[in-house]
Amino acid sequence: MKSVLVIMFIAVTSTTFAGDWKNDAPASGNYDEYFSPCSNATITENGGKKFLVLPSGGALVVKTHQMKANPLTRYRLSFEAYVDGPHVVEAVPMYHQLFFETSRNKGAKGQALPLWSIVFRDKEGKPIPVGYDPFFNTIMSKTLRPYSEEFRTPPNTETLEISFFNPNKEDSLFITALKITEVKSPETANINPDFSLGADNYSGINILAHGKLVPDPERPDKYFLDFTQSKGCGARGDFIPVTPGETYRVEYKFSRSPKLDEGIARLIIFFYNSFSQRADCQSGELSRIFTAGKQMVQGEYSFVVPQEMHFMRTYMECGRFEYVRIIKESNTEEKTDTQK
Repeated sequence: MKSVLVIMFIAVTSTTFAGDWKNDAPASGNYDEYFSPCSNATITENGGKKFLVLPSGGALVVKTHQMKANPLTRYRLSFEAYVDGPHVVEAVPMYHQLFFETSRNKGAKGQALPLWSIVFRDKEGKPIPVGYDPFFNTIMSKTLRPYSEEFRTPPNTETLEISFFNPNKEDSLFITALKITEVKSPETANINPDFSLGADNYSGINILAHGKLVPDPERPDKYFLDFTQSKGCGARGDFIPVTPGETYRVEYKFSRSPKLDEGIARLIIFFYNSFSQRADCQSGELSRIFTAGKQMVQGEYSFVVPQEMHFMRTYMECGRFEYVRIIKESNTEEKTDTQK
């Protein structure tokens, strides 16, 4: 029997997104109101809810219309989803390993899984390279559950669009309650500083090696970012736009992972002069390195953005991190360092 890929979608038109940022879905169920053309895709109703239906066959993509967006602005994408079919983590637990692979590697390593992606475009409509592949954007559970991603738009962003991809012939993908909202007046300059967005939400990190969010037994609904190796492990944070002369404060709490018997954990802050500059330790300007051994280290450090530097990143290596907060203080050039 031929299976059907079904996506339940609550979307927002470009006009609404650019205006009052409300994402309530209209009741019309008009496909063209929300999505770009997709062969054989329709919207139908099931159980009183509207569904976007894509026929099975594999390699099908549904894209929202392009939405007006501001550059260097934080937004939050959220939706609920589940997969009906054999390719789910409940039936094949090893799929969870693919959760940490990029979209390119997922296909190369075997069974491709449904995923979402965000495309940023400039005023000419050309995609803006972001320099990394999302690694946590996989949908692979048979249980309806929420998904979200918090992100910052690159420089020169004029529009963005969301796409959902289901590569499997046997599965149906269900998505509902799609929303995109601006994150206004965030408390920290970095995204998801205490990993509180959820066990599978790695917003704020764009490259991760040998690390995983693990529950904190002493803090309900809180997580550590924990690494399983003493070498070759680390997490690179998303870029943070800054202005030369501004003062920021980093607050941190971390230790060497209790799973490791040797080595040290490191927190590194680097500056870069442009968004397009290669984001590694050879091309940036080092601000500070913080280290920790077996004992948990907690502290804070204030610093001034150097001249000609316009972006900042954090790097977390081989430890157990409870939080790393980057907070803008002022334009004064006072520098303090406390650690306990």
